[in-house]
Amino acid sequence: MITANQILVAARALSSREGSVTESASTLFVAGRLDSASIAEWKTIATGIGDTGIGELSALDEVDEAVDLTTISENSVGLRLRINVEKTQTESTPRLFTALGLASFLSQSAPVSTAQRIKVAEVFDAFRTESCSIEHWTDPIDELKVPSSAQSNNPRRIVRDLIGGRVPNTVLPFLLSGQVPAPSDVYAAWQKVASEQLLLSLVSEVWADSDIEHISLNGPRTRRLISESTAPLDATAFAAVTEAARWVYASGRDVEVRHILFTYEAAREWPEEISWGSGFATRAPRALDAARTSFHAHIRETSKDTLKSLADLRKALSEEVATVVTQTRELLSIMWRDFFLAATALLGRIALLAADKHAADGTAVQVLMLGAAAFLIFSLYLTLQSNSKFMAIAEAARLDWRSKLYGFLPAEDLRTLADVPLKQAESAYRSVKKLVVTAYVVVLVTLLAGSLAPFASLSLVNPPVANSASSPTSTPLMAKPASQPASAAAAREASSP
Repeated sequence: MITANQILVAARALSSREGSVTESASTLFVAGRLDSASIAEWKTIATGIGDTGIGELSALDEVDEAVDLTTISENSVGLRLRINVEKTQTESTPRLFTALGLASFLSQSAPVSTAQRIKVAEVFDAFRTESCSIEHWTDPIDELKVPSSAQSNNPRRIVRDLIGGRVPNTVLPFLLSGQVPAPSDVYAAWQKVASEQLLLSLVSEVWADSDIEHISLNGPRTRRLISESTAPLDATAFAAVTEAARWVYASGRDVEVRHILFTYEAAREWPEEISWGSGFATRAPRALDAARTSFHAHIRETSKDTLKSLADLRKALSEEVATVVTQTRELLSIMWRDFFLAATALLGRIALLAADKHAADGTAVQVLMLGAAAFLIFSLYLTLQSNSKFMAIAEAARLDWRSKLYGFLPAEDLRTLADVPLKQAESAYRSVKKLVVTAYVVVLVTLLAGSLAPFASLSLVNPPVANSASSPTSTPLMAKPASQPASAAAAREASSP
């Protein structure tokens, strides 16, 4: 099977005969004169390239006429050809033949920001950056899912680019991850582009004057320096620019704060006669150390504000919980007050019944008990309704201050610190409310039953006196008046002569 490296070797062999090899992100351009070996080689490539997925091949002669390399004859020796290999590209895995093509691709901000694997036909030791790997192009390549580009490390949002397109939209493809690979043309090409891109991402402004690129550093005194970002950097300088860019753009949040602190410290003592590229290795490390120290002070100050905000949150939470506890206690207190009133009404009627008073079933007592029941209903309704309104107002206020005052807290932390304790307090209130409502229902049923029932069965405790006429003991007393006339007649007969 035809390989990408085989095409590269054939292209270099052809270009060695009065030709050249250039490459863009999409096409490999080869020019040169054919010999017998190159005719056979390109004929084989043209015949088999369609089965590899590498791309499509076309050729033109010196008068721009198309040449079919699959049928080219041996009589074409000495013919000058221009061969184009249009590569099959994917968004996540760009394919390149040469180190020059890699450098050209890396200079294009849009495609390089979505690349996850960059395949190069040249032989080299693979290496990896923070966002992609650069590997040897051998096997067929499958497409990968392209993640959304991170905006937090976009230098174009921080550095003012008056030239246009000079500042990269991400530094992650230019931050080496892992060990430095063995020297190669591919790594050297990547390092050259990475040095330029990283240097331009660590300034405040970029502009051109008379075709000379300049940069500025904002600090105690604004420094305007010659850029020289394209000058090659040695290993020490490249390590320094990588460390600075990694600290600014790949160390977490507050990217803009770190960038401001670094440029501020760099501008503090940077001499104007030294260009940005040539003086970076000696001047930037001191500026980076000072920026780190300033950033730690900034973090401590921010931490104080955060702790104060958390203390305010705990205070507000305690007040909210105390409000719910107070409402629960007030509900219980009102319940006992109302029950005392109901008990007074019930005990008053029971006392009247025990004393055999006809007023126990009178209208006044019934109205009193119905009034007590109505009072309990009205009292319970007002208490529950007012508590419900107050809790709704507190909930609305809580939703407002949690987003405006404590939006910096993660949702999970805010839920743990505020929502859970409040929900527990409200759950306890609802449990007490259910018990209180149940107790009110029982007392109300008792009051209503007591006001409507005549309690006739309790009247048997002391029977009325009128019913004693039917008892057996009353019979002798009733017979005595009947015997009195007979005794008077006998007395009159005894006294007559």
